[in-house]
Amino acid sequence: MYSLSSRASQLSSFISTATGFLLAAIALSCFYFTNDASGTARVEKIVVHSRNGNIHRDHNHLPGQYLGSKISIEADLSGLFHWNTKQIFAFVVAEYSNANYTRNEIVIWDKIIRKPRNARIQVKEKNLKYPITDITPKIEQNLINLTLHWDTIPWVGLFRHGKSQTQFGPLDIPVKKPKVRAPRKLVEEKVASGVKNSYAQEI
Repeated sequence: MYSLSSRASQLSSFISTATGFLLAAIALSCFYFTNDASGTARVEKIVVHSRNGNIHRDHNHLPGQYLGSKISIEADLSGLFHWNTKQIFAFVVAEYSNANYTRNEIVIWDKIIRKPRNARIQVKEKNLKYPITDITPKIEQNLINLTLHWDTIPWVGLFRHGKSQTQFGPLDIPVKKPKVRAPRKLVEEKVASGVKNSYAQEI
């Protein structure tokens, strides 16, 4: 009972128990802090582009559409940092519905924040980090909403999810404008005239 091995076993058992209670207290203390923050995300002019199936690892190589736009984000997530915050994962979700699915969500921008001084996000008219594509060939003529989300990742404890109360939208996705091509005869005439002019200059 009073041997060195038994005393070492009792000491290690006490340390393990105390450490377990300490980590549990740390994990529960996270709920004392709020997970609310303020932030907005908006997009500028949306343009519908055609894709050849190579975007986003489309192994079927089917033609389709994707959205090109610029995004602006303003958020202050510094209040989410406390002594048990390891990092924050912030991301913007585009949500829309179509004829096949009532709810579609796509992440179009994200950022990992590890320090409080980087928690003030100011993005002005930057290209989308991830283009908006759809499982169907066409994404035009849909209504789209943008929402800023964040996941607070602690050193010890559970992840906590939050999102901004305000949404940007609904925004109407325009119809892709078809390209107008010149008639074949007109193109041949321009080519022919260019050849004659270049030949005259050489003489």
